[in-house]
Amino acid sequence: MKRKTRTITVNNMKYVWWYGLGAGIAQINLSPVNDKTSVITVNFLCDTEEITDESEKYVGIEKYPEYITIDSVGDIKTISPAMTAFMLSHLKSDDFVTRKHITYSGFDLLAEWGFTVNEITYGIYW
Repeated sequence: MKRKTRTITVNNMKYVWWYGLGAGIAQINLSPVNDKTSVITVNFLCDTEEITDESEKYVGIEKYPEYITIDSVGDIKTISPAMTAFMLSHLKSDDFVTRKHITYSGFDLLAEWGFTVNEITYGIYW
C-alpha cells in the first residue's frame, strides 16, 4: 500500500506533502515536518467554461489541470514533486503559521511571483 504523504527537502528544510483531486481541482498540501499543524494548500482550479468534449457527458468523469507550461520553467505536472519543490522554493518560511490552514490559488501565486502560464493541459479522472 502506498503512503498518502511524502517528504521532500527544499533549501535544507524538510516538508511533508500530499495531493488531492476533485471537482475540477488539483491541489497540493504542504506542511513542515516539525509542525504538521501548519498547512498550506495550493489549488489549481479548472476553468470549466473552457473545456467541452465527449468525456463530459459521462457521469463521474471530471477534469483537472494536469500540466502547466510556465514561461521560463517549462512543463510541470501540478501534483508532482517538481511542482511541490517549485512552490516551496518560492514560499517563505513565514508563510507557515502554527495551527493554521491557509489556501492559495496556484495560478495567483505564479502571477504574483512574476511567472506567466502559457498553456494548461487537462487530465481526466473518475
